[in-house]
Amino acid sequence: MKNVLVYSIGSLNEGHGPALPSQIDDITAIKTAALVCERTGAAYRGHLPFSSDRVGEIARDWCPAFIEPDKATAGIIEYIRNDLSAWPAKASHIIIISGHGGNNFLKGQEKHLSGSIGLPVLYTIPFEGARASHGEYGEIEVGHAGHGEHSVAVYLNLLDRGNLEMINELAASDPRKALEKWKPLSGLGWYVLFGGPRYEPLRNPKYGLLIQAERFMKERRIIADPDLGRKLFSQNLENTLKRIEDFTR
Repeated sequence: MKNVLVYSIGSLNEGHGPALPSQIDDITAIKTAALVCERTGAAYRGHLPFSSDRVGEIARDWCPAFIEPDKATAGIIEYIRNDLSAWPAKASHIIIISGHGGNNFLKGQEKHLSGSIGLPVLYTIPFEGARASHGEYGEIEVGHAGHGEHSVAVYLNLLDRGNLEMINELAASDPRKALEKWKPLSGLGWYVLFGGPRYEPLRNPKYGLLIQAERFMKERRIIADPDLGRKLFSQNLENTLKRIEDFTR
């Protein structure tokens, strides 16, 4: 796969609450892309510096680096085309590994990206199909700033444990107040539950944000389990490798 070129994409500065770094989606994408290249021999060609979101302009409220999807798509095309001019051999495929679900509009742009770049392009949805069982909290997936993402963070040594304790202390007594203070927590919880009609796009069932926010109100805490995080991250890596193998076969 030495002529398969791999790029990562995430979100440059996005609210996840005080226990997670604002660029965690960048970090998970970069780590996944690096491991994919280590396992396959594909070439990692860098991180695409674009932060967009399928829900549009309201994303600016928690993601100040947001740019419109059309501008992000155009930027990606220009970035990769410029990079291809520096690649010394003939590339065969382009892989874009994402750590940010807001970028998933790019899945529907694969044909356009492929035609514009002149090579087949695969966009991989972050943590698609990755889920693991927790003894107390049941089946966990990776959603925005919930159990899964905090667990991946502690596994990758990215978690601020003191700040998670602070979140859980307030959530135990008043989960609504915790969401009011840290609005992006647990599936953009405050925006989804209490933000009014402005945030109606976030309540689309296909995003799963409402379920995650309601879960926080009921459970009154966020867990960070390193074993759970390991399982979720490992599944994401293996699923990504399988999709790339199928795409480049």
